[in-house]
Amino acid sequence: MSRSALWRVRAWRHPVAVAEAVAREPAGRRWPFAAREGLLDQVLSALGAAALGGPPTAVLLCGEAGAGKSRLAEESVERLVANGRPTARVTASASLAQIPLGALVALLGSGPGGSAALGEVGRDPLRLFALARDVVLARGTGGRLLLFVDNLPLLDAASVALVAQLLHAGLADLLATVRAGEPLPDAFLALWSGDRAVRVDVPLLSRADCDRVLAAALGAPVAARSAAELHRASGGNVLFLRELVLGARAAGTLAQVAGVWRLSAAPGGTPALRDLIAARLRGLDQAELTVLQRLALCQGLAVDELPGPDDRRILSRLDEAGLVGVEEMGERLFVRLAHPQYAPVITAGLSRLRAADLLLEQVARLEPVAGEPADQLRVAIWRLSATGSADPGLLLRAARVARAGHDFATVERLVAARDGATDDDAPEALLLLGEAQRELGRPAEALATLQRAAELPASARLRVRIATVRAAVLAYQHQRTDAALAVLREARRAAPGHEPALVTVAATLLGSAHRTTEALAELAAAGPPRRLGVDDRARWAVAAARAYTAAGRGTDALAAADTAVALTSGDATPTTHTTAGHSADALAAADTAVAPGGGEAGLAGQPHRAGPLMVRAEVLADAGRIDEGIAVARVALVRAVDDGVERVVCSAEWWLARNLLLAGRPRSAARWCRDVVSGARVHELPTLLPLGLAGLTVASAWLGDAAGAAAAWAQLAAGPDSAAEPRDPWLAAAEAWCQAVNGDARAAVGTLVRAADAAVERGHVAAAAALLHDAARLGQPGVAAAGLARLAEAADSPLIASRAACATAAARRDDAGLTLAAEWFERQGALLFAAEAAAAGAQAARAAGSARRAAALLARATALAARCEGAATPALALTEPAQALTQREREIATLAAGGLTSRDIAQRLRLSVRTVNNHLQAGYGKLGITGRDELHRALGRTA
Repeated sequence: MSRSALWRVRAWRHPVAVAEAVAREPAGRRWPFAAREGLLDQVLSALGAAALGGPPTAVLLCGEAGAGKSRLAEESVERLVANGRPTARVTASASLAQIPLGALVALLGSGPGGSAALGEVGRDPLRLFALARDVVLARGTGGRLLLFVDNLPLLDAASVALVAQLLHAGLADLLATVRAGEPLPDAFLALWSGDRAVRVDVPLLSRADCDRVLAAALGAPVAARSAAELHRASGGNVLFLRELVLGARAAGTLAQVAGVWRLSAAPGGTPALRDLIAARLRGLDQAELTVLQRLALCQGLAVDELPGPDDRRILSRLDEAGLVGVEEMGERLFVRLAHPQYAPVITAGLSRLRAADLLLEQVARLEPVAGEPADQLRVAIWRLSATGSADPGLLLRAARVARAGHDFATVERLVAARDGATDDDAPEALLLLGEAQRELGRPAEALATLQRAAELPASARLRVRIATVRAAVLAYQHQRTDAALAVLREARRAAPGHEPALVTVAATLLGSAHRTTEALAELAAAGPPRRLGVDDRARWAVAAARAYTAAGRGTDALAAADTAVALTSGDATPTTHTTAGHSADALAAADTAVAPGGGEAGLAGQPHRAGPLMVRAEVLADAGRIDEGIAVARVALVRAVDDGVERVVCSAEWWLARNLLLAGRPRSAARWCRDVVSGARVHELPTLLPLGLAGLTVASAWLGDAAGAAAAWAQLAAGPDSAAEPRDPWLAAAEAWCQAVNGDARAAVGTLVRAADAAVERGHVAAAAALLHDAARLGQPGVAAAGLARLAEAADSPLIASRAACATAAARRDDAGLTLAAEWFERQGALLFAAEAAAAGAQAARAAGSARRAAALLARATALAARCEGAATPALALTEPAQALTQREREIATLAAGGLTSRDIAQRLRLSVRTVNNHLQAGYGKLGITGRDELHRALGRTA
């Protein structure tokens, strides 16, 4: 089944989505030019050389229909016109080609005598060329005329001859579009042999290009999976992409949630798109149309599965016409429609009975030989679509295959069609249904379904699978970790032979809840990995990597993460045909998605392929290999998007955002945090929503955006678990940075120190170190240095060691130590931390009377800060003119810049009003300003 089956066509159930839906796209609005800058440079460079009298004379833009050739040409012409280059446009078409000089009438009729003169000379080639020459020279005042011909091969013969004459005579240059597969008129072939023509191929949009185009067109980021679905549905065709977006906005299925555009159903396009596709299908005979209808209904077929004796010959014609695509899979040839958007147009006029007959023909042909799981899935879907029912056993087997391919909408459809069958397979069917409900964003239904499954008699292995999923839903969707652990304990008593695997699951849940000491104890109880099977070893390694990195055991964490990736790597597995487009590896593996704090235990088969990569991304970053961690996180996100599980996509986005923050890239981190918030709201992911908001709060604060940080924190603080204990370290960091950016650094440090103490009690060394380092970054290294030193001594982590060294050096005002810390941070990829350490080192060197060393460190801090996407943390302010302020002067000046009166500041800091005013006056003198109104500028903050 196609990937579009993963989308549920349903109305928005979430008020936030309705509230944030925007107005429909204005008719005729032109999309911004994006993702083609390199091609534009090629065209302008070539035409610039031609304008100076050198080669080439012609630039041809070649590509498929809808690839964006005309838009690229138009953008090129606009740039040239803005620079004074004279141009003229000619649009060719099949209808104008029936009229001699039809495409050139408007251009030639603009000369002396108008269209009447053209009529007089039209039959005389010499007079016609003379007229054309006069028009071109008149239009080309100030330079040689550039003639832009859209659809060059569609020019009539007379127009071709005349344009070629102008080019060969050196009177004009040519910019033309040529559709792929269409022959170039003979008159222009000589340009190639004389090196007077340049060909620029205009490809279809890549996925990355599609992301850029969508963000530019919609004015805000598009959710990763929605962008991937739009790319798949459009095939990278710019024209199709635009019509799909317009259609989805008109239908209300593309709307903003938390500032991110997101699809709620498969994009359907506009009537204009359907008319365009229908025009391509005109002229087909009934046999050809029948083959296309069969392919549309079946979502592709093997060539030998087509029933008609002439179907192979018909496929050849359709392939040559560009209506189907044939690909080799293993030893068989499979054929699909050339574009996903053809299917709804092809089946639009098909009666229900005729569609059922075609599907049942394919069932009769495939069912007797459907030994492969993928074939059983196709048979079940075809029979279900044709008749509304199928054998319960077949439906269950098909549901297993759909679940392995992460097609949870199809899983739900297949299980529901069993119509509540109460056979021995009922517990497994309910398990599959519960999983599907969970992945489709309905956790309450999922928990109820899984409870029903748990009450039915089942094998020990199946009971373990049911318990595992129930525990995951309780922990991650309902935030009831202790209840989840109780379910696992009950399963361990009922199925003692599966205890090691269940202990691993418990360790994973505890690690996700930041209960590191307990997680390590469970992992030790599970025994050495060699006692487990391959799949359970992979899950053990995922859980161990998370727990080890949290405990500061970097070497052990890296070894475990590498093991998990190696055990779950299936990249070398050959691809086989399935209706969902998944590889044989995907069909053989069951999903084990990684949840917000770590890896969630799986059900059967291998862990989800994106999960171990997410864990490895975290481990690498915490080991001081941040750039590597970001690269791995990006790969994990791509794989999660390809697999189509929204919960896993949100998790991958979070790990990417988290690593980008460590790298000192708050603007990029904020972009992905918004994706997390958007996805978590739509798909009811309560553990990911606060993480996304926390990351957004921190990123906004690091950018100096006090209002943005406060807005994100307000949403986070309104959550049901914002005050729960033990508290998630990220929530504590968010609160502290919101306090700091809004002027209350003292309260922020207190928040951080308390959270660090709690993290130490739970064994979460990495979190405690990060929190204490934040306290040092907010101007209190003395408060953090001792605790960080103890953590670094007990840990095996270069990043923790660097945090501790930086805090100790800052507390001692040791410029040499701060210089060394800056070097360590920079090597590890933590550029913001490096910039802050260098800035603090400059201040310490200045205080020690070493002006030269201070200047060098300040220059280094400034250069590092310039690579941090506009970060404006308090420590970076030392690179601004305010660097001479004392800590108390800076604190008071920051509060005053935030709008507090001297009395308000005095009450908050427990000082007298006179003391506050004295510090302000001292600060004004150091900053070279006269009053409060200038504080924002002087402190380098935005008003």
